Formats: sequence, C-alpha cells, structure tokens
Amino acid sequence: SAERFLSTVHLKWNTAQEINIDHFDIEVAKGNTSFDNDQFEKIGGTKSKGKAPFLQSYNFSDVTSKKTGVLYYRLKIVDVFGNYSYSNAVPIVFNEELKWQVFPNPSNGKYNLLYQSVPGDNIRLKLFNSVGALVKEMRFTANGFVQYQQIDISKDVFANGIYVLHITTQQKTYILRLVKQ
Repeated sequence: SAERFLSTVHLKWNTAQEINIDHFDIEVAKGNTSFDNDQFEKIGGTKSKGKAPFLQSYNFSDVTSKKTGVLYYRLKIVDVFGNYSYSNAVPIVFNEELKWQVFPNPSNGKYNLLYQSVPGDNIRLKLFNSVGALVKEMRFTANGFVQYQQIDISKDVFANGIYVLHITTQQKTYILRLVKQ
C-alpha cells in the first residue's frame, strides 16, 4: 500500500512466504506519460528478511522533495538468481496532471469523461439542461489512475441543446459544457 502524508509517501507491504527472494527495489514513475511508457526509476531498496513461516512486513518512505503531478510506485521483487517480477503500481496524486475532459463534444448524447483524481475520491456529477433543471446525477469513486466515465443522454427524453456538467470532488469543483446534437 502507499499513503501520502504531506510531501512524504509511506509504502508498506507484506510477504507471506519468501522463497529465494534476495531484495526489493522501490521504483517510481513520475507522471502519466512515464507510467504509460513503463519508465520507472529506482528510488530505494531493502534486503529480504529471508525465509520465515510467518508474515513479514516492510516499510519504505519516499522523502524526496518537490513532488508534483502523479507518482506511480511499485516493487521490483528480485530473487537470488537475478530473476524479478513487479508488484502492481499504486498511484499517489500530488496535483492533477490531467485536465478533466468530455469528448466527443458535441455528440449525439454519448460522452466520455476523462479524469484523474486521488484514490478513494468520491466524485459527484450533476447535469443540468439549458433552463437549469437537474436532468441526471451520477456518483463514482476515483482510483488514482486515468479513468473514463460514460455519460449517456442519447435518449429522446434529453432534448438537443446545451447542458452544463457540474463535477464535484473532495478537493475541487469543475464546470463543463456539453452540446447534444
């Protein structure tokens, strides 16, 4: 797991069984482009505690300064033979690197919302028609990665025209305009 506290990221992981594990490297990808291109760099490491019939716990803190954007952390697990595997990457959002976007716009009423927010962030969408009436409401939870959420107002009950989308996260509010043709 990875948790942010101010500008420090605390990483914690457990192993149930360490057969032939030599060490763990802690790696980070700085930003969505680096993550998409699998460009991780080593920022630290720790030796394996060795074979044990019980749970082993590990901790690492990234105390480097000036963290911005989204950082993706993962473990490189290296065995005594030099073979390795990776854990899943975990995103930590310091500030949003991605602008919230709706596309295609205009459309026939089927839109995709492209966004990225802090893991666990509760997101609320409210869609208003041109006279200010609430016509649709949605809620979902962010996972820290770049995500898509479909917004469908293609049915005939939604008239062609301009709609205003209010997006509320735990940190910010965004307002986007949608055009249905």
